Amino acid sequence: MTDLQALAKDLTKDLHVIVEASVALVWGFAIGFYYCWKLALILLALFIVIAVLTKLSNYSYKATKSDAYESAIQNYMHIQFMNLQDSIIMDEISTSYLDWLIALAYGLLQAVKLLLLWATVLYSGMYLTSIDKSLTMQHVWCCIFAIIFGASSF
Repeated sequence: MTDLQALAKDLTKDLHVIVEASVALVWGFAIGFYYCWKLALILLALFIVIAVLTKLSNYSYKATKSDAYESAIQNYMHIQFMNLQDSIIMDEISTSYLDWLIALAYGLLQAVKLLLLWATVLYSGMYLTSIDKSLTMQHVWCCIFAIIFGASSF
């Protein structure tokens, strides 16, 4: 197998996953719009906001974590080279308090996003059922779960 064939195989494997997740998301939103289009629009707006926030928080957390770790590894490699040591002791590399603080903030952000999502969706669903008598909580739950399960493939 040539390098080009291996690259094509890897790209088609990733493409398959992207297509599968996209189709699941589209079908989830289609079912959600069928049961309660107003709530589906609210969920769509929330998912866009959460996707942007998640991308930004993942980028900042990964960039800070990887930069600090790479810097520590490079420093130890320079020490190893200059002292002609045989190996690097990885146990000596410790994370700083800033890394712990960033990890804590990242975890809190994930929890707040999840709580705000559910609180907003459930409140919106109850409000919509109170103003539209033809809409029941069964419609609301079908809409919510169809979209959530469709989006879980991402």
